[in-house]
Amino acid sequence: MQKMHKKKKEKKLSFREQFGLLKYFLKTAWQVNKGAVLWLFLGKIPYALLPFVSMIFPKLIIDELTGARRVSALTLLVLIMITSEVVLRFLNRYVEMRNNMGKEWFDNYMERSLSAKSMKIEFAMTENPKSMDLHQKAVSGRSDSGGINGILQRLADIWSSLLTMTGVVSIISMLSPFLLLASVLVVVLNMFLTSRQMCINLHYFHLWPKLYRVLDYIFDTLSDFSYGKDIRLYDGMEMIQEMGEHTTNEIYSLAAQRSNKSQKYSFLSALVNAADNAFIFGYLGILAILGRITVGDFTMLMNAAETFSQDCMSQLIACLQDLGNNLELLESYHRFMQYPEEPQGGEPLPGETTAAPLFEFRNVSFRYPDTEQDILKHVNLTVMPGEHICVVGENGAGKSTFIKLLCRLYPVTEGDILLNGTSIYRYGMSEYRKILSVVFQDFKLFSFSIRDNLLMAADLDPLTDAELEKICAMAGFGERLAQLPKGLNTGLYKNFYEDGVEPSGGEAQKLAIARALCKSAPIVILDEPTAALDPLAEAEIYEHFQEMSKGRTAIFISHRLSSCQFCDRVIVFAKHGIAESGPHRELVKRPDGIYAAMFQAQARNYQ
Repeated sequence: MQKMHKKKKEKKLSFREQFGLLKYFLKTAWQVNKGAVLWLFLGKIPYALLPFVSMIFPKLIIDELTGARRVSALTLLVLIMITSEVVLRFLNRYVEMRNNMGKEWFDNYMERSLSAKSMKIEFAMTENPKSMDLHQKAVSGRSDSGGINGILQRLADIWSSLLTMTGVVSIISMLSPFLLLASVLVVVLNMFLTSRQMCINLHYFHLWPKLYRVLDYIFDTLSDFSYGKDIRLYDGMEMIQEMGEHTTNEIYSLAAQRSNKSQKYSFLSALVNAADNAFIFGYLGILAILGRITVGDFTMLMNAAETFSQDCMSQLIACLQDLGNNLELLESYHRFMQYPEEPQGGEPLPGETTAAPLFEFRNVSFRYPDTEQDILKHVNLTVMPGEHICVVGENGAGKSTFIKLLCRLYPVTEGDILLNGTSIYRYGMSEYRKILSVVFQDFKLFSFSIRDNLLMAADLDPLTDAELEKICAMAGFGERLAQLPKGLNTGLYKNFYEDGVEPSGGEAQKLAIARALCKSAPIVILDEPTAALDPLAEAEIYEHFQEMSKGRTAIFISHRLSSCQFCDRVIVFAKHGIAESGPHRELVKRPDGIYAAMFQAQARNYQ
């Protein structure tokens, strides 16, 4: 695996870019939950006042003890101090509880919005490595920064620090202005050291996404029971573990580098703070000995100087730097959320959507994004209403790409696809896909009941159980369904159901076909519909094929050429386009034809 730490360091955001991001997240937070935002900022007022209780009252008590020593005055001061601290701490804890609820709200919102965006972006983005890396950065950045709540928390801390600092500066300025200047110098030094550490952390943040994506895949593979047979039978555990160990070592190596580079700045910061404490203690001690301040003033100024340098200013600078760092981390989230979504606007489909339409591919060419090689070149094809077409060809010839273009998962690079003479890109995406019912080669069933999986594809008017059972029988799943005690209520897999059923590859494929048939779409597209089925099950599927697709246009990809006999026409893809087209009975007799050679090669396997 290539060493990720050799990657070029990414450029930091400018102040204008950071300010733009800040406005975006503040606007989002206000729109999502105004109450949580207000509670967070108003709730910082008790926190900002707390330092003054331990700063002012001890000074008054000590001055009273070294002066008049009035019992009543001491008692009153102690009672006021205790009451003030109890009330402020109670308010602070109550606000923290409310803020935790807000944090959960914002965290859930960001997770939901990120998931929803993943389903709305253009499909091409979901298969692009750059998009996958950006998505991983968005997930990691949201987690590492605290998301919207992390931004709000830093802003609220800045607000709190400013409130406290206003009072502290007033106290120090009246009694010892020089002490204020010395404290500012310490803060500036700490600001520089912290900034260097954050630059180091941010640099390594950009190096980790690919490694974590690989590690997540390895862990998911090892914990996914569906890989169990392959891992055991091919003794793949050792290889996968080695890959996981290698990736983990890469991550640990980067973490060690980050730690080594930032450790010196942590040491220097601790040294600066220790020197600051020694200076403050010595300077105020001299003032007290000279009689320029009282013992009570000494105590108050010690607390005030510490609060200013280590709490107020240090926290203010740290929060500003954290805010900038969080915005850097969340920039990937913002960029991912700006990805173009699949267009939903457009014209409605004319007339009845249940009638099989006429499709035309006119001079269509296609190449995948960020590539230069065409997968399809100048493809011209007309699919008549209600026609049954079988698409065959060698691997990589463009069969699945042809289906993806028809489904508008990718836009064509050149040419156009027409629906009843009108470009399919003029219609709304959701409206257009209503006329398609598709089973892809890498279909997915969901860990819900069989009924829920089937009704997912049904129209607004749900099918009855009898209709669902009939469709399952047509797809070859009827006998297996009858054997299940819970029937359509049977849960698939064991994610949520202790008695969940693990369908075999063939059973899952039959359910996927049944799900496609539950959608009353005029076009049925099946990509390798019988790949996981045995010959008898395949024959059963094709016996019902005419009934299943009656009145619909049917297009399916198959490597089993026997299925082509049930179709009106066979389309043979080769060399980035359509090489042959015609009925099975004609193509199989064509001398030196591609289809004839493929059919004869398969026929020999059954002789």
